Amino acid sequence: MIAIRPMILLGLTLCLSQGGLLGCTSQAINTREQNSLVDLLARCEAEFRQGNTSRAIETASEAIRLTPDRAAAWNARGFLYASQGSMGQAREDFAKAAQLNPTNATYQRNIGVAYLESGNADLALEALNQALRLEPQSAYPQSPWHGLPASREVGRCAARFRCRG
Repeated sequence: MIAIRPMILLGLTLCLSQGGLLGCTSQAINTREQNSLVDLLARCEAEFRQGNTSRAIETASEAIRLTPDRAAAWNARGFLYASQGSMGQAREDFAKAAQLNPTNATYQRNIGVAYLESGNADLALEALNQALRLEPQSAYPQSPWHGLPASREVGRCAARFRCRG
């Protein structure tokens, strides 16, 4: 299996560069919850950028405890776990984010890549195909996977899934 962890790290880097971990949230929530989530994810991002991934995971976990129905916190912690190579935990968090917000293409891609990393091609193809349906431009060069060796594997899987019907 081609190493996919760099893709997950690149996805986190892109997420951070496009407004931070906060840029990955698109759900409407009340003001108090929003402020708590924004504050915690900002702190989580700062800790990650400072190289303190373990503390960032604790902060993301706190965000999940306070707002368990918000996909952004689950997705952020998934990236943090993936950055440490804990793909089982990352997969669980990405799956929860995708379940909470099934119309978010980023969350679908993340769980697809995690499934691919774990060798579950059928679930990976299903999630990646869903991401393509939600955001067709994600199949083009602006995709965060473009240019990475693993992108060829993702492309082959996605093409195979589309061909199967």
